[in-house]
Parts: sequence; C-alpha cells; structure tokens
Amino acid sequence: MAICELCDKGFTDFLSHVVIKHNISSIEEYNLKVNEKKEKDIKIRRLLDYMKELTLMFRNGQISAEEMRGLRTKWEKEHNLIW
Repeated sequence: MAICELCDKGFTDFLSHVVIKHNISSIEEYNLKVNEKKEKDIKIRRLLDYMKELTLMFRNGQISAEEMRGLRTKWEKEHNLIW
C-alpha cells in the first residue's frame, strides 16, 4: 500500500488515486505538489511559533488583541501564506 503525501491516506492503486483525486498526470507534477505542501507546512509551523510570541506579548500587555491580529495578517501576507 502506498501513502499519498498530498492527503496522507493509503491506497492500493496509488496511480489511479493521484489521477482521479488530485488531477495529476505526471510524477513531476506530483513532486511539485508535494514540495508545495511541504513548504506550506513549514510556513504554518513558523506562523505558529510567531503566534506564540505574539500571545506572550499580548499576555504581558505589550500589544492589544487588534495589534496581534494585524501583525498576524501582515506576517501571512509577507510570507505568502494562503489558506
């Protein structure tokens, strides 16, 4: 059984799954999508670390909730993180 790195599910007929579910027709395209997913996962982890810092600043009274939301939005735009 092969595991699809795009949806983290196991399939016996992996090629059919990739073609039907993800509309991918080549191994190059699959690898590109996997790399995009990995990059997005890294960005999300970095955002979570940044949010921990912002939360600490908020709890210490250094920033308001509105400033925290604004800084998060700014970070997402600067790092091209699209949900």
